[in-house]
Amino acid sequence: MSTSAASTATAVVVGESLVDVLGADRVPGGSPLNVAVGLARLGVPTTLLTQLGADADGDLIRAHAEASGVTVRAQPVPRTGTAVATVGDDGSADYAFDIAWTWDPRSGPAPAADLFHCGSLAAFLAPGAAGVDALLAEAADRGALTSFDPNIRPVLLPDAATVWERTRVVAARCDLVKLSDEDAAFLAPGAADPGAEVARALVGGRTRLVVVTQGPRGCLVATPGGVRPLPAGPPVEVADTVGAGDSLMAALLTRVAARRAAGLPPIPADDDLPALVAAADAAARVTVTRPGADPPWRDEVAGLPGW
Repeated sequence: MSTSAASTATAVVVGESLVDVLGADRVPGGSPLNVAVGLARLGVPTTLLTQLGADADGDLIRAHAEASGVTVRAQPVPRTGTAVATVGDDGSADYAFDIAWTWDPRSGPAPAADLFHCGSLAAFLAPGAAGVDALLAEAADRGALTSFDPNIRPVLLPDAATVWERTRVVAARCDLVKLSDEDAAFLAPGAADPGAEVARALVGGRTRLVVVTQGPRGCLVATPGGVRPLPAGPPVEVADTVGAGDSLMAALLTRVAARRAAGLPPIPADDDLPALVAAADAAARVTVTRPGADPPWRDEVAGLPGW
Protein backbone atom coordinates (compact mmCIF):
# COMPACT_ATOMS: atom_id res chain seq x y z
CA MET A 1 0.00 0.00 0.00
CA SER A 2 1.23 3.51 -0.75
CA THR A 3 2.41 5.73 2.07
CA SER A 4 3.02 8.76 -0.11
CA ALA A 5 0.30 10.98 1.40
CA ALA A 6 -0.44 12.17 4.90
CA SER A 7 -3.36 14.47 4.09
CA THR A 8 -5.90 12.38 5.97
CA ALA A 9 -3.96 12.73 9.24
CA THR A 10 -4.11 15.67 11.64
CA ALA A 11 -1.72 16.71 14.39
CA VAL A 12 -1.66 18.69 17.62
CA VAL A 13 1.61 20.03 19.01
CA VAL A 14 1.85 21.52 22.49
CA GLY A 15 4.76 23.54 23.77
CA GLU A 16 6.66 26.77 23.86
CA SER A 17 7.11 29.29 21.08
CA LEU A 18 9.79 31.92 21.30
CA VAL A 19 11.86 34.30 19.24
CA ASP A 20 15.46 33.38 18.49
CA VAL A 21 17.65 36.46 18.63
CA LEU A 22 20.49 35.95 16.15
CA GLY A 23 22.57 39.10 16.21
CA ALA A 24 20.38 41.85 14.81
CA ASP A 25 17.81 39.34 13.55
CA ARG A 26 14.72 38.13 15.40
CA VAL A 27 13.28 34.92 14.01
CA PRO A 28 10.52 32.59 15.25
CA GLY A 29 11.76 29.51 17.10
CA GLY A 30 11.17 26.98 19.84
CA SER A 31 11.22 23.26 19.20
CA PRO A 32 7.43 22.67 19.39
CA LEU A 33 6.76 25.60 17.05
CA ASN A 34 9.36 24.28 14.62
CA VAL A 35 7.83 20.80 14.68
CA ALA A 36 4.35 22.23 14.07
CA VAL A 37 5.60 24.27 11.12
CA GLY A 38 7.48 21.26 9.77
CA LEU A 39 4.39 19.07 9.95
CA ALA A 40 2.17 21.64 8.24
CA ARG A 41 4.69 22.23 5.46
CA LEU A 42 4.85 18.48 4.84
CA GLY A 43 1.09 18.31 4.41
CA VAL A 44 -0.24 17.43 7.87
CA PRO A 45 -2.93 19.86 9.11
CA THR A 46 -1.57 20.95 12.49
CA THR A 47 -2.76 22.89 15.53
CA LEU A 48 -0.18 24.44 17.85
CA LEU A 49 -1.11 24.95 21.51
CA THR A 50 1.29 27.53 22.90
CA GLN A 51 1.66 30.78 24.85
CA LEU A 52 2.26 34.21 23.32
CA GLY A 53 2.49 37.75 24.61
CA ALA A 54 0.54 40.65 23.12
CA ASP A 55 3.73 42.05 21.61
CA ALA A 56 5.66 42.26 18.36
CA ASP A 57 7.43 38.94 19.01
CA GLY A 58 4.10 37.20 19.54
CA ASP A 59 2.79 38.70 16.30
CA LEU A 60 5.92 37.53 14.49
CA ILE A 61 5.48 33.95 15.72
CA ARG A 62 1.79 33.81 14.88
CA ALA A 63 2.35 35.18 11.37
CA HIS A 64 5.18 32.68 10.75
CA ALA A 65 3.13 29.70 11.92
CA GLU A 66 0.00 30.69 10.05
CA ALA A 67 1.96 31.35 6.83
CA SER A 68 2.99 27.69 6.96
CA GLY A 69 -0.60 26.55 7.51
CA VAL A 70 -0.49 26.02 11.29
CA THR A 71 -3.59 26.82 13.35
CA VAL A 72 -2.40 28.67 16.47
CA ARG A 73 -4.25 28.46 19.80
CA ALA A 74 -2.30 30.59 22.25
CA GLN A 75 -2.83 31.34 25.92
CA PRO A 76 -1.80 34.91 26.80
CA VAL A 77 1.37 35.58 28.82
CA PRO A 78 2.96 38.89 29.87
CA ARG A 79 5.64 38.65 27.16
CA THR A 80 6.69 36.28 24.43
CA GLY A 81 9.76 34.20 25.29
CA THR A 82 13.14 34.74 23.70
CA ALA A 83 16.34 32.76 23.15
CA VAL A 84 19.54 34.61 22.35
CA ALA A 85 21.54 32.29 20.08
CA THR A 86 25.28 32.08 19.59
CA VAL A 87 26.23 30.04 16.53
CA GLY A 88 29.62 28.30 16.61
CA ASP A 89 32.07 27.71 13.78
CA ASP A 90 30.58 24.25 13.22
CA GLY A 91 27.07 25.65 12.79
CA SER A 92 25.81 24.50 16.20
CA ALA A 93 23.95 26.96 18.41
CA ASP A 94 23.91 27.75 22.13
CA TYR A 95 21.03 29.67 23.71
CA ALA A 96 20.33 32.03 26.62
CA PHE A 97 16.61 31.85 27.43
CA ASP A 98 14.02 34.23 28.80
CA ILE A 99 10.88 32.11 28.98
CA ALA A 100 8.29 30.70 31.35
CA TRP A 101 5.69 27.97 30.77
CA THR A 102 2.44 28.33 32.69
CA TRP A 103 -0.06 26.41 30.54
CA ASP A 104 -3.44 26.25 32.25
CA PRO A 105 -5.31 23.00 31.47
CA ARG A 106 -8.58 24.70 32.40
CA SER A 107 -8.49 26.34 28.97
CA GLY A 108 -10.05 23.13 27.64
CA PRO A 109 -9.03 19.96 25.85
CA ALA A 110 -6.91 19.83 22.72
CA PRO A 111 -8.63 19.27 19.39
CA ALA A 112 -8.98 15.63 18.45
CA ALA A 113 -6.12 14.57 16.16
CA ASP A 114 -4.32 11.51 14.86
CA LEU A 115 -0.95 12.69 16.19
CA PHE A 116 -0.14 14.44 19.47
CA HIS A 117 3.37 15.77 19.99
CA CYS A 118 4.86 17.43 23.05
CA GLY A 119 8.31 18.58 23.82
CA SER A 120 11.09 20.67 25.10
CA LEU A 121 10.78 23.14 27.96
CA ALA A 122 7.01 22.83 28.18
CA ALA A 123 7.35 19.21 29.29
CA PHE A 124 9.63 20.16 32.19
CA LEU A 125 8.84 23.65 33.47
CA ALA A 126 6.33 23.99 36.32
CA PRO A 127 3.54 24.84 36.60
CA GLY A 128 2.68 24.35 32.93
CA ALA A 129 4.16 20.85 32.64
CA ALA A 130 1.14 19.50 34.50
CA GLY A 131 -1.04 20.91 31.73
CA VAL A 132 1.03 19.06 29.14
CA ASP A 133 0.53 15.85 31.13
CA ALA A 134 -3.23 16.35 31.09
CA LEU A 135 -3.33 16.96 27.33
CA LEU A 136 -1.08 13.97 26.68
CA ALA A 137 -3.30 11.68 28.74
CA GLU A 138 -6.41 12.89 26.90
CA ALA A 139 -4.76 12.32 23.51
CA ALA A 140 -3.65 8.81 24.46
CA ASP A 141 -7.16 7.98 25.70
CA ARG A 142 -8.57 9.08 22.34
CA GLY A 143 -6.20 6.74 20.50
CA ALA A 144 -3.82 9.34 19.09
CA LEU A 145 -0.26 8.36 18.30
CA THR A 146 1.78 10.26 20.88
CA SER A 147 5.35 11.52 20.62
CA PHE A 148 7.93 13.38 22.70
CA ASP A 149 11.18 15.23 22.10
CA PRO A 150 12.81 16.37 25.36
CA ASN A 151 15.15 18.77 23.51
CA ILE A 152 16.88 19.40 26.82
CA ARG A 153 18.10 22.89 27.72
CA PRO A 154 20.22 22.33 30.85
CA VAL A 155 20.46 26.03 31.72
CA LEU A 156 16.73 26.09 32.57
CA LEU A 157 16.40 22.64 34.13
CA PRO A 158 17.43 20.95 37.40
CA ASP A 159 20.08 18.25 37.79
CA ALA A 160 20.42 15.38 35.33
CA ALA A 161 18.88 12.79 37.67
CA THR A 162 15.70 14.85 38.11
CA VAL A 163 15.44 15.56 34.39
CA TRP A 164 16.00 11.86 33.62
CA GLU A 165 13.12 10.80 35.86
CA ARG A 166 10.81 13.34 34.26
CA THR A 167 11.94 12.27 30.79
CA ARG A 168 11.10 8.66 31.60
CA VAL A 169 7.64 9.61 32.89
CA VAL A 170 6.71 11.53 29.74
CA ALA A 171 8.35 9.05 27.37
CA ALA A 172 6.42 6.15 28.89
CA ARG A 173 3.19 7.81 27.71
CA CYS A 174 4.40 8.09 24.12
CA ASP A 175 4.62 5.76 21.14
CA LEU A 176 7.63 7.51 19.62
CA VAL A 177 10.47 9.40 21.30
CA LYS A 178 13.19 11.39 19.56
CA LEU A 179 16.21 12.95 21.26
CA SER A 180 19.69 14.11 20.33
CA ASP A 181 23.04 12.69 21.32
CA GLU A 182 23.54 15.88 23.36
CA ASP A 183 20.32 15.12 25.26
CA ALA A 184 21.50 11.56 25.88
CA ALA A 185 24.90 12.74 27.14
CA PHE A 186 23.16 15.00 29.66
CA LEU A 187 20.78 12.27 30.79
CA ALA A 188 23.45 9.57 31.14
CA PRO A 189 26.64 11.36 32.23
CA GLY A 190 29.65 9.11 32.28
CA ALA A 191 28.07 6.37 30.17
CA ALA A 192 30.34 4.79 27.58
CA ASP A 193 27.55 5.06 24.97
CA PRO A 194 24.90 7.47 26.29
CA GLY A 195 22.69 7.27 23.20
CA ALA A 196 22.37 3.50 23.31
CA GLU A 197 21.94 3.44 27.09
CA VAL A 198 19.16 6.04 27.09
CA ALA A 199 17.42 4.47 24.08
CA ARG A 200 17.38 1.03 25.69
CA ALA A 201 15.98 2.48 28.90
CA LEU A 202 13.18 4.38 27.16
CA VAL A 203 11.92 1.78 24.70
CA GLY A 204 9.31 -0.72 25.88
CA GLY A 205 5.72 -0.66 27.08
CA ARG A 206 3.84 1.92 25.02
CA THR A 207 7.07 3.28 23.54
CA ARG A 208 7.78 1.30 20.36
CA LEU A 209 10.47 3.48 18.80
CA VAL A 210 13.24 5.71 20.14
CA VAL A 211 15.41 7.67 17.70
CA VAL A 212 18.65 9.29 18.87
CA THR A 213 20.09 11.74 16.35
CA GLN A 214 23.87 11.85 15.97
CA GLY A 215 24.40 14.63 13.45
CA PRO A 216 26.43 13.59 10.40
CA ARG A 217 26.83 10.07 11.83
CA GLY A 218 23.11 9.37 11.39
CA CYS A 219 20.81 7.95 14.07
CA LEU A 220 20.53 5.22 16.64
CA VAL A 221 17.13 3.54 16.61
CA ALA A 222 15.74 1.43 19.42
CA THR A 223 12.77 -0.89 19.22
CA PRO A 224 11.75 -3.75 21.51
CA GLY A 225 14.00 -5.85 19.28
CA GLY A 226 17.17 -3.94 20.10
CA VAL A 227 19.30 -0.90 19.24
CA ARG A 228 21.10 -0.33 15.96
CA PRO A 229 22.73 2.53 14.05
CA LEU A 230 21.39 3.84 10.76
CA PRO A 231 23.63 6.03 8.60
CA ALA A 232 22.96 9.58 7.50
CA GLY A 233 22.50 10.46 3.88
CA PRO A 234 25.17 12.09 1.71
CA PRO A 235 26.84 15.18 3.17
CA VAL A 236 25.54 18.64 2.34
CA GLU A 237 26.94 22.13 2.78
CA VAL A 238 25.83 23.25 6.25
CA ALA A 239 24.66 26.81 6.89
CA ASP A 240 23.80 25.97 10.50
CA THR A 241 22.06 23.17 12.40
CA VAL A 242 19.28 25.28 13.94
CA GLY A 243 15.99 23.38 13.70
CA ALA A 244 17.48 20.27 12.09
CA GLY A 245 16.27 17.95 14.84
CA ASP A 246 12.82 19.51 14.73
CA SER A 247 12.61 18.97 10.96
CA LEU A 248 13.63 15.36 11.51
CA MET A 249 10.92 14.97 14.15
CA ALA A 250 8.27 16.48 11.88
CA ALA A 251 9.28 14.19 9.04
CA LEU A 252 9.22 11.11 11.27
CA LEU A 253 5.68 11.99 12.33
CA THR A 254 4.60 12.73 8.77
CA ARG A 255 5.79 9.35 7.55
CA VAL A 256 4.26 7.58 10.55
CA ALA A 257 0.97 9.36 9.83
CA ALA A 258 1.15 8.28 6.19
CA ARG A 259 1.60 4.66 7.27
CA ARG A 260 -1.42 4.93 9.55
CA ALA A 261 -3.52 6.51 6.79
CA ALA A 262 -2.53 3.65 4.47
CA GLY A 263 -3.72 1.06 6.99
CA LEU A 264 -0.20 0.01 8.00
CA PRO A 265 1.17 -0.18 11.56
CA PRO A 266 2.29 3.40 12.31
CA ILE A 267 5.59 2.28 13.83
CA PRO A 268 7.16 0.03 11.21
CA ALA A 269 8.80 -3.31 11.77
CA ASP A 270 12.56 -3.31 12.10
CA ASP A 271 13.09 -4.13 8.41
CA ASP A 272 11.18 -0.99 7.37
CA LEU A 273 12.91 1.39 9.78
CA PRO A 274 15.72 2.42 7.39
CA ALA A 275 13.22 3.96 4.96
CA LEU A 276 11.46 5.84 7.76
CA VAL A 277 14.69 7.22 9.16
CA ALA A 278 16.02 8.03 5.67
CA ALA A 279 12.97 10.20 5.03
CA ALA A 280 13.46 12.04 8.31
CA ASP A 281 17.18 12.46 7.69
CA ALA A 282 16.48 13.85 4.21
CA ALA A 283 14.22 16.55 5.65
CA ALA A 284 16.86 17.49 8.22
CA ARG A 285 19.54 17.72 5.53
CA VAL A 286 17.41 20.22 3.61
CA THR A 287 17.06 22.33 6.75
CA VAL A 288 20.79 22.54 7.54
CA THR A 289 21.56 23.98 4.10
CA ARG A 290 19.85 27.27 5.02
CA PRO A 291 20.09 29.57 8.01
CA GLY A 292 17.73 29.22 10.95
CA ALA A 293 14.82 26.88 11.62
CA ASP A 294 13.43 26.69 8.10
CA PRO A 295 11.95 23.20 7.59
CA PRO A 296 11.23 21.95 4.09
CA TRP A 297 7.95 22.05 2.24
CA ARG A 298 6.56 18.86 0.77
CA ASP A 299 7.70 19.64 -2.77
CA GLU A 300 11.25 20.09 -1.49
CA VAL A 301 11.45 16.50 -0.20
CA ALA A 302 9.57 14.86 -3.07
CA GLY A 303 11.89 12.31 -4.63
CA LEU A 304 14.37 12.28 -1.74
CA PRO A 305 15.11 8.96 0.04
CA GLY A 306 12.06 7.64 1.87
CA TRP A 307 9.64 10.05 0.20
